[in-house]
Amino acid sequence: MLDAPLPRPAIPVTPPAAPAFTPNDSGDVPATAAALGAALAAATVRPGDAVVELEAAVGAYVRALRAGGAPPEAAVIAVKHVMEAAGVPRRPTPDALAFAARVVTWCIEAYYRPD
Repeated sequence: MLDAPLPRPAIPVTPPAAPAFTPNDSGDVPATAAALGAALAAATVRPGDAVVELEAAVGAYVRALRAGGAPPEAAVIAVKHVMEAAGVPRRPTPDALAFAARVVTWCIEAYYRPD
């Protein structure tokens, strides 16, 4: 009797939207973003010399984001946006991928590091 499959009811399958995060532009967020951009630019010009400064700049920016209420995924996205704005190459070369991975690792470590 039921040779044909029954039609499925139309159920929306869109997941609920994640709450949007807008960084708090007060406090240290703009200043630390600018410092991170400068450190990223310096690290692309002289990679070996700027590692300590870059890691410190990532940490400062992420701490400012966390203090402003950013969840960890928003902090990672924000760091990636600063990287892009600073002109960090997006080419999928081994060096570029390793550099980006290192910066993202510092971001995550800084986010979860107790103050």
